[in-house]
Amino acid sequence: MSVLKSSIDDFRQGRMSLNTLVGRIEGLAGVIDDIGFQDAVDEVVLSLEQINAALLGGRAKMPSDDEAIRAELETLEGLVTRYSRPVNEEEW
Repeated sequence: MSVLKSSIDDFRQGRMSLNTLVGRIEGLAGVIDDIGFQDAVDEVVLSLEQINAALLGGRAKMPSDDEAIRAELETLEGLVTRYSRPVNEEEW
């Protein structure tokens, strides 16, 4: 999970493109052995891929893209936090 957090930070700091970030998220989510996490991350990735495809297709980046990316990354960070914490058996 720390690699995922680091990747998000690298993107925010301009050290990684959206295209690279999307690929990294997909790869990292694939190795996490939790179907709930993978399903939730798939939704984030789908949204980011749609924005990424439009930008790669030549569309200019719009403020709404930045807002959507920011929201999806916040969602992803929440998932990382949720799935990183130790499981409390009482929650089951």
